[in-house]
Amino acid sequence: MTELQGPTVTVDVHRPHGTRRVTLGHGALVGRLDSAALRIDDSAVSEAHALVSLRKGGLRLLALRRRFTVEGKTLGEVALRAGLRIELAPHTALSVVDLGLPEAMLGLVWADGEVPLLHDAASVVLHPEPHVAWRLVPQAAARLWRVGAGWRLQQGDQAAVELREGDRFTVGGVGFEARSVRLARSGASATVSPLDPLELLVFYDTVHVCAAGRPVLVITGKQAQLITELALAGVPMEWATVARELWPRSDDDHQLRKRLDAVLSRLRRKLVQHAYRSDLVSPSGRGLLELRLGPRDRVSDRT
Repeated sequence: MTELQGPTVTVDVHRPHGTRRVTLGHGALVGRLDSAALRIDDSAVSEAHALVSLRKGGLRLLALRRRFTVEGKTLGEVALRAGLRIELAPHTALSVVDLGLPEAMLGLVWADGEVPLLHDAASVVLHPEPHVAWRLVPQAAARLWRVGAGWRLQQGDQAAVELREGDRFTVGGVGFEARSVRLARSGASATVSPLDPLELLVFYDTVHVCAAGRPVLVITGKQAQLITELALAGVPMEWATVARELWPRSDDDHQLRKRLDAVLSRLRRKLVQHAYRSDLVSPSGRGLLELRLGPRDRVSDRT
């Protein structure tokens, strides 16, 4: 069976002491961090300088903490193509050698959704509804991570096994299958990775979710009120406190919990349908809910 590969870009990294060649995939971080897929030892390069991201059916380089220069222009985003030269800093440049953009790649498919395995690690989370989080969650129902060209799967405390196309597994009564997912479908619109900055405009009964190059996602009703309550609090809140703000006339905890779970489920479904990260509102443990924001995300209070 043919191994399904993800999108890749091969670049030559030019430094004063020489040139090296590396291959990067979607979600690869470029910078000085030890965890960067392409680590560059240059004080003029930021710790998290840029990100390789699948957008509009191709791979692009996105500026994070600092911009880069292409053909004399300072840019925050550029489509990668063979022959392109990108100046990250005065003494550091990247030359694009080759792009690998397959028509399909390995993904997870279940009754209510499908996602390509674009990142290096993922977790299957069942609550409040089944979804894939792009990080390793310690208590997740299942965890997946890339090893070389393949994938490993671990369910609970069981031993990790190799995951191949056609493999099926069940967690919490939900069936998943590793299946070929067409990249054109998954990348038809800009893919929002965990590092892509979001701006939330909160109007209480309405919330606008904004990301560069994306149509604005408008969220209304109780879903918007939930986001607003958490955004204005700025800290994780007890679920019961949030629920009573949304339904102030109800004092039945069981009923409140059912209503809140239903709102969370609809919110996650909407985020997934529009290719935004599904864990924007998530449990943080001990009965708390939080608005999970990245370091570059921003909330604008319009209430």
